[in-house]
Formats: sequence, structure tokens, C-alpha cells
Amino acid sequence: MMLKDRVLLVTNVEKFAGHGTTRVALAEGATVLAHDPAFEGASARRRYEAEFPGAHALSAGEPATLVELALKRHGHIDALVNNDAYPALRAPLGEARLEDYRSALEAMAVTPFRLTQLVAPSMRAASSNSAGMF
Repeated sequence: MMLKDRVLLVTNVEKFAGHGTTRVALAEGATVLAHDPAFEGASARRRYEAEFPGAHALSAGEPATLVELALKRHGHIDALVNNDAYPALRAPLGEARLEDYRSALEAMAVTPFRLTQLVAPSMRAASSNSAGMF
């Protein structure tokens, strides 16, 4: 069981591969720290945690706050599952809006890159403490 006793941070867990990732990780013995914009409301966090016993729903919008909450809760993060999904925007080139392109770029590249930068030190530390396992 490769994931046993590992701490995974899964972003946008209510979309795309989030539920499947959570199920597999929990079944393998991992701790799942789940992020989703819907978790701003306490009822959504409770509902998720009831559906996935053992998972912890985190309420945070900004990457730095999310990582801070995750580290405060568990002290380290072994892996990041960057499950970012953004709706495909389709428009004829003449009708495409630069703001839409910027929003997509922010959601699919800038924010995940920043999150990875914030999580990487914890992952490096966890990796060096486990003799290269994982």
C-alpha cells in the first residue's frame, strides 16, 4: 500500500477526478485533505466528510491559506493532487475575449504553479524523512 500513512492534498475535489482519487487514497490508508470552492459553507464540508469518512474538507480560497491550513492540521503534505478543472471556453477567434483567456490561464497555470511552490518544501521534507519511499 503505497499511500498508507501519507497525507494527500487534493484540490477541487468535487470535480473531475476528485471523488475517485479520494476513494482510492482512503482505501490505501492515506489521509486526504480535500479542497473545493464549495467548502466555504460548513454544511458542504460536513456533507463531503460524511460521504468520505476519514477525509478532511478544508475551507480556503487562496493557495497560501490552503497550504497553511493543511500544514497546521497535519504538519506535512506528502503529495499534491492538482485536480484543477476549468470549463472549456469556445468562441470564434473574432469573438474570443482576452479576459476569458486570462481567467483560464490563471485557473489552469498560475494558481496551480503557486500551489505547487507552496507545497513542495513539505513534500521534500517528507520524502527525505521516509528514506526515498513513495
